[in-house]
Amino acid sequence: MSNNRNTPKTLQAVAVTVALAVAVAVVACSDDDVTSPDAGAADAATPDAAQNTTITCGTGTTAELKAGGAVTVSGAAARGLAGASVAAPTGANTAKVTIGCAKADLVPASFTPLGPAVSFTPTSGPQPVDLRFTLPFLPGRIPAGAGAGAVMVFWKRAIGDGTPRGLMLVDPKIDLSAGTISFALDELASFQVAVSKKAGTKVKRKFAYKAIVGFSMGGGAAGVVGLRNPDRFDFIGPLGGEPGVNLIYFLAMLEETFMAGFCTAEDEKAGTGKIGQLCPMKRKPLARQHELTMTFEKMLYQKGQGVGLTLSRHLYMKGTRDIMRAYGNPAYYNPSDPYLPPGVPATVLEAGSALCGNPVKLEKLYDREFNPDGTRSVITFCDGSDSSSGLGLGMFDPKIKQTRPTQLLLAVDVNGNGKRDSGEPIVVHSREPYSDVGADGKADAAEAGYDATTNPDPAGDNYHYLKNPAGTEGNWRWDTGEPYEDVGIDGIKGTCQAKAGVAKCYDHGEGNGKFDWSPMVQRWLKHDPYTLYAGLSVAQRERLDIWADAGIRDFLNAHVATNGMMGQVAGQGQPVRLYQSFKAMETLGKGTHFDFANVDFTNVGKNVYVRYGDPTMDPKIVESTGDGRHVGTATQVINRTLTFFAMVQKRWPGGDRETKNIKLGSDNFKKNITFKSPSTGQDRPFSLFLPPGYFMPENKTRTYPVIFFLHGYGQDPEDMIALSNLFANYMVGPKIQDEDRFAKFIIVYVDGRCRPGGKVPLKKTGDRCEQGTFYLDTPRNGSTAKMETLLLELSDHLDKTYRTKKPAEVEITRY
Repeated sequence: MSNNRNTPKTLQAVAVTVALAVAVAVVACSDDDVTSPDAGAADAATPDAAQNTTITCGTGTTAELKAGGAVTVSGAAARGLAGASVAAPTGANTAKVTIGCAKADLVPASFTPLGPAVSFTPTSGPQPVDLRFTLPFLPGRIPAGAGAGAVMVFWKRAIGDGTPRGLMLVDPKIDLSAGTISFALDELASFQVAVSKKAGTKVKRKFAYKAIVGFSMGGGAAGVVGLRNPDRFDFIGPLGGEPGVNLIYFLAMLEETFMAGFCTAEDEKAGTGKIGQLCPMKRKPLARQHELTMTFEKMLYQKGQGVGLTLSRHLYMKGTRDIMRAYGNPAYYNPSDPYLPPGVPATVLEAGSALCGNPVKLEKLYDREFNPDGTRSVITFCDGSDSSSGLGLGMFDPKIKQTRPTQLLLAVDVNGNGKRDSGEPIVVHSREPYSDVGADGKADAAEAGYDATTNPDPAGDNYHYLKNPAGTEGNWRWDTGEPYEDVGIDGIKGTCQAKAGVAKCYDHGEGNGKFDWSPMVQRWLKHDPYTLYAGLSVAQRERLDIWADAGIRDFLNAHVATNGMMGQVAGQGQPVRLYQSFKAMETLGKGTHFDFANVDFTNVGKNVYVRYGDPTMDPKIVESTGDGRHVGTATQVINRTLTFFAMVQKRWPGGDRETKNIKLGSDNFKKNITFKSPSTGQDRPFSLFLPPGYFMPENKTRTYPVIFFLHGYGQDPEDMIALSNLFANYMVGPKIQDEDRFAKFIIVYVDGRCRPGGKVPLKKTGDRCEQGTFYLDTPRNGSTAKMETLLLELSDHLDKTYRTKKPAEVEITRY
């Protein structure tokens, strides 16, 4: 089960039972990625590296990089280059590589170089993938008080604008005694090890003494609420966040996979299929990012362990409705309602199954892909029932009667029979047509020097979360300079523009001289962690620490979204380390196994992303263990649940770790306390853990930091309170070693459930959702789901009611 040697078995059981429930959830770019081959360990740097502080360069080497081997610089003439190495895994392409000194330093003025700038250059053959680099550096140049956590690598690509940038380090291994750092990357380039000139110095940091973390629905919300209110939180923990922490990617995934699989007007012209038939999905999955795909008629089903729920068609439809109740419907623009498609009256929300035989029928609703001449009717439809004839969960079964209105989608009624049949397409109007070719306005093939094998990205502008997070080609976003058609979001010129109170007009944005997203997509962008982080000031980014995780088999691709989000953090100049398992951090603590309790979080890195799951695992073992899935294996669940808390309590200064005569009783666990929102007047429950010793008279003036814990889809705060036993044990448990002990903190289990909610149609009062609010302020009128507002009001209420630690500037050592 767990490698945590101090966790009693009973508490392990609590952790597994509860944490498995925690993660319950609903619901073109370069596809390179990296792994960490074990082949080719590099030679150590000079033995006196720890004492030497003078950077020298020396003679490099040119050699064949063979599969399963390495090219390493060694010998007396190597001097400061000694130990520079690149290793390739078994099965890689063979290439000749030159390792030498780069022409100039790569580090900015605010950083101190720790070693020479080292260039890795291919001299023949295609570049192999899954490389592991080792760079030498001089530990003696690291400022006193700083350590491995302060070490960064800057790099310069052979393509692009040639600007050196900070690199997100993948599975870094830092050996301060040998003076080496190794990491994984899929590109030969120039690198240099450096450290901030502020590292190890005493600095003033403003602590709010509040953190926000969540799983699944709560993980996505932690990213949104945390980054919309960056001065209220010190640490943000989006763990397996849904609908994701890169919402433009999520919307692209919805449009290109979840709502796709239909033949288009272009297919008809090409003779490859007719509108009303099923066609293969147009874009290839991001295979090296382990992206999972589905289509509207074949929704992804994962049987076995580690999912956290049953991926039925009913769940997908229900969860999608709740996401769009929270964020708004990005598939259309309806000036009269942020949720319903244009032309669909609000009576649909109460119509129930009667709507299935009497759909709303819209005429002259044009669509570039599926109704370019506007001659076909577009209708509301029912869906969400799973096959009873053996097709399997998630599959559209034309033989069964559908009785659940989708409410939020429209289909083209190709055969005119008043219902959606197999192959009849879903209409999506999210943006004007554009070419995602980059700010230079040219696709790769039109760029000078293009060669599909040797030079596939001549301008160096292809987006990649790790290698080029600032790239604009294939980033799912319209960037200034990219060609677009000013024809409105229906993609057809000369169609009627939607206005509130005007019937039979469905387009938006045509002829206004600018590129247009649907206004609802623009609302999503205002809640997009990727976009929000880019809008922070440098001071806000330096003050915030982010700890994210996701499994490589997450059914809604939280891992691909988190790749993008953490690439954004690195692209904004902040240090990021990506660990491809918890095991990859085991050398950062003591002992031979990963143990969250004794990890030295000053060495882990400021911003951390754990992407868990073994990509080589046999599918049958994945099914039986849940490895890399939305929830993960039992051990992954424990590590996911507790590592964020371990990090936070160690990074908050002045923690209370007193154990003598500390008492813990039932009063420390408060279930379903009611809080009335001042702005909505609604009573909402929350649960609260007050740390051991909170009620002791001698501690009556002691204050504590607060962690807001956001639960998953369909849960409520009471489901989570049992986890507090585990945290309490690490605070005062007699078997916990002093150096592993948690400092005390308050945990608030915030309510994200629909109240009241239920089946479609919904009650006319309350949140008007089914299982989860996604912790946002819904744009829908008549709904009490103003959850971000509620959370902030609850925070203020706690500050007035309980002994929460007040914000303060504290002198700390910069890591």
